[in-house]
Amino acid sequence: MNYGKADMDFQNRGAENLREVYTFHFLTPAGNGDRSLAIQLFSLYLSAGWVTPDDDSDLFWIDRVVAGSLLFAVAIHNDRVIGMGRAISDGNSDAYIQDVTVLPDHRGRGIGAAIVKMISARLVSQGIEWIGLVAAPGAELFYSKLGFRPLEGHVPMKLDIDFFK
Repeated sequence: MNYGKADMDFQNRGAENLREVYTFHFLTPAGNGDRSLAIQLFSLYLSAGWVTPDDDSDLFWIDRVVAGSLLFAVAIHNDRVIGMGRAISDGNSDAYIQDVTVLPDHRGRGIGAAIVKMISARLVSQGIEWIGLVAAPGAELFYSKLGFRPLEGHVPMKLDIDFFK
């Protein structure tokens, strides 16, 4: 994997003495053998509680996640990936944003919002007009400030994999 071209810069002005600069990129699959990016992405999945330390035995699943996403955005601070989000889509009609997270030390600075805006803007520019997500409990306000609304009359559902075993 490599970083794609920088798509935007975001300067945090949340606190008077805080002038940290974050850069945002879309990742492109490259298969260059550099595992440092995969390790950083794994750390984000781990900090979000979506994987366990045992899941790092084969980090090539990270490459497959990036390659299987229409868009995979990262936030960089001091040459370190500190936030991410991705969109899965057929590239034509619908898209789903998922895996949006920021390392705990960098939360509350607008980084997650910038990632969601970056992904959403790119999707809209590609003609995708139905963009959805499943928000974690308590994240409704965060996403509503970014233009997302509940899907009235719809219930998110997940397949019980044991049904097919």
